[in-house]
Amino acid sequence: MARFSSALQRTLRWEGGYAHDPADPGGETWQGVSRRAHPDWEGWPRVDACKRQPGFPGNLANAGLTPLVRLFYRENYWLPLLAERWASQPLAQAVFDAAVHGGLRTAIRRLQRCLNLLLPTSALHIDGVVGQHTLKAIEQALARDRGEDLLHAYLSLRLASLLQLAERRPASKRFVRGWLRRCVGFLPSEHNKLDTS
Repeated sequence: MARFSSALQRTLRWEGGYAHDPADPGGETWQGVSRRAHPDWEGWPRVDACKRQPGFPGNLANAGLTPLVRLFYRENYWLPLLAERWASQPLAQAVFDAAVHGGLRTAIRRLQRCLNLLLPTSALHIDGVVGQHTLKAIEQALARDRGEDLLHAYLSLRLASLLQLAERRPASKRFVRGWLRRCVGFLPSEHNKLDTS
C-alpha cells in the first residue's frame, strides 16, 4: 500500500522552503503551505517570530516547523485521498503532489475523469471526493494492469491543465518549465514497471 512519507518527501523537493513571490497566487508559503489559503495554520506564528530575528528566512530551518508541515499535509491531503489504501505508490504520489500543487478536489476530479476514460464500465460521479466507488475503480484499474495507463493519462491531463492556466494567466508562464519537470518527474522509468505491490 502507498506510503505517506515517500509521497511527502517527493513533493517537498518541489515545494522548497520559504517563498513570497508576487507572481504566485499562493502568496507567502513555507514548504508549499500557503498563508493566503491556510491563514490559521499553526506554523505561521513561528514564521512571524523568525521574521523578527536575524537570519530570516534561514532561521526557519530551526523553528520546529517540520512536524507541523507533515501533520498539515497528512490531514489535509493524504487522508482525504484515502491514499494509504491505494496499491500503487507512483499513482498515489502523483495525485498527492497534484493535490498539494493545485487543490485537493481538482486533483481528485482529474483522477475520476481518467478512471472513467480508462474503464469502460466506470461511471464515476466527478465530485472531487474519494469514496468507495472511486477506490473500487482504482483497484480495478490496477488489477487489470491499467495502472501505468492511468498514471500517464493523469499526468498528461495535469500538464494540459497547467498549460491552460498559463495561457489564462500570463504572469504564470515563467513557471511552465518547472511545472513540466514536476509532472514528468512522476513518470516511471521505461525500464521499470509501475509498482503495484
